[in-house]
Formats: sequence, C-alpha cells, structure tokens
Amino acid sequence: MKNDGITLVELIIVISIIGILVVALGLSFQGWVGGYRIEVQVKEMYADLMNARARAKQRNRAHFVVVNAGNYQIFEDTNESGGTAPDAVDLPIAGFTNPKTLQYPVTSGIRTYTMNT
Repeated sequence: MKNDGITLVELIIVISIIGILVVALGLSFQGWVGGYRIEVQVKEMYADLMNARARAKQRNRAHFVVVNAGNYQIFEDTNESGGTAPDAVDLPIAGFTNPKTLQYPVTSGIRTYTMNT
C-alpha cells in the first residue's frame, strides 16, 4: 500500500496553524499602524511649531499657536500689538486659514502659545 498523499486531519491542522498566525500578525500590524499614525501627527505638529518659530524670528513679529482639543491654528501678529493672544486683526499664516484637524485629539484643553522674536 502506497502513502503518497496527506490526510484530511493533517490538512486541517496546517490550515488551523496558518489561520492562528494570520490573526496574530493582523493584530500586531494594527497596533503598529496606530503607533505610526500618532508619530506622524506629532512630527507634523512639531514641524509646524518650528516653522512658526523660525518665521517669528525672520519677520521680527510674534506668532501665536492656538491648540484646541481637535485642531490647531497659527497666527501672525500683523498689528504688532505685542499681545499674548491673537485678536481680530491678526491673520492666520499660509496653510492655516482653516484650523488643522488633529486625528488624535489633545486633551489639555484650549492653549495659546506665543513665539516672540
């Protein structure tokens, strides 16, 4: 009698092992992607803050960064009032005419940061 093939039991065991490995790798991948998205948001905010800082030094004007729970916006002190918060005359800088939406909200409440020359 020749044994050239595989049995149904062996096939089911191999498929079960492959299924378990796929599920485990899928869950690991989802965690990795979530961490990557948070890292991208933090790096983008950092770049925007550093650009506002450099722009404040270059233009010799104060810049304001207003951070809400779900978005942030950067203003330039166009009337040079030297205030600590943006007023109706201050204009958002290019790229911030609408607040940038945060995919992962900030939980510290509304904050205004001032970058002076």
